[in-house]
Amino acid sequence: MPAPPAPYGVRVTGQELKDLINGATVYGHSYAQQQGFFERYHPDGRYEFAFTRTRYSKDYGKIHRGTWRIDGDEVCYKVASLNSDGCAVIYRQDTQIEFVSPKTGKVAFFSYNVVYEGKKPPATAEAPALPTPPSASATPAPWIPPVPVTPQPVAPPTPPQPSKYLKPVASGSGFIVSNQTYVLTNAHVIKDCVAVTVRIDDRDIRAIVRARDSRNDLALLRLPAGKHPVAAFQGNNALYPGDSVVAIGYPLSDLLASEGNVSVGTVSALAGMGNNASILQISNPIQPGNSGGPLFDATGQVVGIIVSRLSFAFALEAYGTLPQNVNFAIKSAVAMAFMHASDVEYETGKSTKELRPADVARKGRPATVPIQCWE
Repeated sequence: MPAPPAPYGVRVTGQELKDLINGATVYGHSYAQQQGFFERYHPDGRYEFAFTRTRYSKDYGKIHRGTWRIDGDEVCYKVASLNSDGCAVIYRQDTQIEFVSPKTGKVAFFSYNVVYEGKKPPATAEAPALPTPPSASATPAPWIPPVPVTPQPVAPPTPPQPSKYLKPVASGSGFIVSNQTYVLTNAHVIKDCVAVTVRIDDRDIRAIVRARDSRNDLALLRLPAGKHPVAAFQGNNALYPGDSVVAIGYPLSDLLASEGNVSVGTVSALAGMGNNASILQISNPIQPGNSGGPLFDATGQVVGIIVSRLSFAFALEAYGTLPQNVNFAIKSAVAMAFMHASDVEYETGKSTKELRPADVARKGRPATVPIQCWE
């Protein structure tokens, strides 16, 4: 089991801590148990805890009940049925909060979302109250701060909008290109998303869209800086039809394994449909969710970004046949030009010693990440 990442974000203290925890239901992930959970902090000091069998599931295991209190700037709990008690400090950033041991500094778990029972306490001068969700039974998903509504001069004042709770609607793949940290993916993966999250080290992290090129179907996502494996681009353009290539991504995330899926194929042509010179045609099997993932050559360097496959419906209607392994990737040179124009540094390497596909996968998997679109 990988070690939990170090805490990051802003330490929550004082009145903001009370506002955040009092009456909250926290949906999250436990590093110790490697599964989802919910924690409910009732306003009167009662406390409930249960593991979910799958992420976002309402299929709870046994619910344990105890008590909680705020001791200074720490949240302390006691659950007799679990023979568990202790305290935690809380860090907050964007859509998630992390519970950290004040003694060891280790992250115990982090939240996907926080919802509340009834109304929140009023805001204080020290820190504004967090937004009030519609109910504690809302589907777990990242919360988005409310958009303030400015009343018109001729209309009565309009109260602030409630926070908007989102649901996952689509997913794709991407890969880390810089430890600043930047993730490269397809523009269509994040099209029309109200929010975008990237999963790194078992954490769903809110991403900011740094740059987008709809014409070439590329996008750059910005995350908090961190030390992560980075994929390097091939620097000498030595690629020919028939060369072996390895695609890594997260296709059909609700159905297939949660780890990065690997498919092996060859370069079929150095141009796409209509002789599009910015596209590679490849034989690697591609499924929905592969979009935005890296395509590696036999030395483990990035030579393309998975973008699409030939539509069965189109081929059947136009040519009366079903295509087999006719898929496409954006050439790495196009992606490097996009990053250069966006003032984002990236790594390059030269194709040298060829590796087995399994070794290419071991090299490329750590830098490949799943991306979730919310609306």
